[in-house]
Amino acid sequence: MVSGLPFQMDDADIFKDLAYVNSQWKEAKSSKRFEVVDPGSGKVWASCPDMDASDVDEAVKAAHASFLTYRKVNPRVRAQRLLKWDQLIREHRDDIAKIVT
Repeated sequence: MVSGLPFQMDDADIFKDLAYVNSQWKEAKSSKRFEVVDPGSGKVWASCPDMDASDVDEAVKAAHASFLTYRKVNPRVRAQRLLKWDQLIREHRDDIAKIVT
């Protein structure tokens, strides 16, 4: 997690500087990262894993395995999960907006 963000967040735990693959927060296999620059100030305020071709196979296999499980979930449960996701996005919209912009 990056400390010293250039903005205040209501819930700093939602900011992650790792890739989410196979239910885990991970660095790129190469350990390379790219910088996130604030275009207003020109200052680097975060960095992220620079995933490349060596990271693709694991991500695709994990996504496929998740799909095979999720496709068996009944539509009512899927709808409940989507509603929960919507609720979380709305609950954290101000922090998400700060991160994205």
